[in-house]
Amino acid sequence: MRFAMVAMGRRAAAMAAIAFCVIAHVDQLFTSMARSRSSRSRSARQAQMLPALQPREEKTRNIYRLKSDSDLQELVEVMVSEASVGLGTDSLGLRAANLAVKACATAGKRFEREILVMAPQWISKTAHGRALDEGEMEIKALRIFYGLTERDDPPQQKPLLVGRTTNIGQLAGALLRRIQELDEAVLHVAGAERTMAALKAVITAQRLLEAEDIETKKQLLVSPSWRSDGPRTAYLRLRCFIALQDAEESSASSDE
Repeated sequence: MRFAMVAMGRRAAAMAAIAFCVIAHVDQLFTSMARSRSSRSRSARQAQMLPALQPREEKTRNIYRLKSDSDLQELVEVMVSEASVGLGTDSLGLRAANLAVKACATAGKRFEREILVMAPQWISKTAHGRALDEGEMEIKALRIFYGLTERDDPPQQKPLLVGRTTNIGQLAGALLRRIQELDEAVLHVAGAERTMAALKAVITAQRLLEAEDIETKKQLLVSPSWRSDGPRTAYLRLRCFIALQDAEESSASSDE
């Protein structure tokens, strides 16, 4: 998979190169996951209300731009329709990120044998509109890839709680330690700020994984689901675990 890079100066080019490596890896992972379910693949459909952020960018799946006021139910239907082949979303801000996670948790209810997972990451985008007027040449956006995978129920454990003042680095370390111990970590979050903090911790943990072993391709995946302890007490449970990409599948994907 090749991405067209626009010359934006040395610094922007370097950041784009880093983003390319990360995105290519996640793309290969979800491509291999989609192949294993080719007999059950569903036809993808375009959502006109969620246009691609960069339509000129070459990609193997649709990537939709989310706004804080994007329609939740429409996004759910798009995820259900395209999950088997994979899709992605780009967003800016707390509310849009929270919308993406809520939609994933809601769409996940539609699948019985598989779970809907997310792989979040930061990407750099050329600034436009108000950001450009304020002198910013590029902005950091949240890109999330979505796909389906099979996995047993999580092991019994005390969930990691995310608060407004949670230290992102410490939470990332706690995530990896829990996964190393139990093969999976569970977080409980409620509200846009806590959800974003959890996503930041997952992205930080992914970077730690990559720095720890640059040869083994590991991807930290997140599967959100709705939980409730009583009336009006809904919150999100985030299952976090590591997926390993098979070397042969990685080679095959890179040759396409």
